[in-house]
Amino acid sequence: MPKKSATPVLTISTWDACDAVLGDLLRTVAARKAVEAQFNAELSLVNDRYSSPIARLGGEEKILAEAIEAFAIAHRAEFGDKKSIDRANGTLRFRVGNPAVRLINRKWNWDSVLEAIRQTGRRFAAWLRPKIELDKEKILADYRDRVVADPELAAVGIRIAQEESFEVIPNYQEAATV
Repeated sequence: MPKKSATPVLTISTWDACDAVLGDLLRTVAARKAVEAQFNAELSLVNDRYSSPIARLGGEEKILAEAIEAFAIAHRAEFGDKKSIDRANGTLRFRVGNPAVRLINRKWNWDSVLEAIRQTGRRFAAWLRPKIELDKEKILADYRDRVVADPELAAVGIRIAQEESFEVIPNYQEAATV
């Protein structure tokens, strides 16, 4: 939501003036949309002009990188105990990623893993964590039903907030005739 300014730049003092400003708003919105449409059309032309060469070069890049990787794997022994080799046009490097917990095969899914851990009893219990979260819908329902009051909410560090906002709903059918 945009930050509200302390004082509007334009002051309206009558309903007739408000209607006039609303007409100005409609014309401004229409002008902005026309400029956006022109911008999007030009952007589409630029995208069309460059998307094919970018895709072609990306495909070539992938083929070249895969060939270099295959060569490096085939000549891994020449790296010795180093992870990288500097060459004239760049560095070839093998990287070890961070450890990750993964399923061992398709027979397993995360629910079956959780069940297997639960069945082991205390051995792997530390691997399980309960997910405790605030039930905001229940809090709102209890507040609405007067089960809980503001002082009780404040005692646990929460409050019920409801903001009022303002919007202008232009009549675009009328704008077409303006």
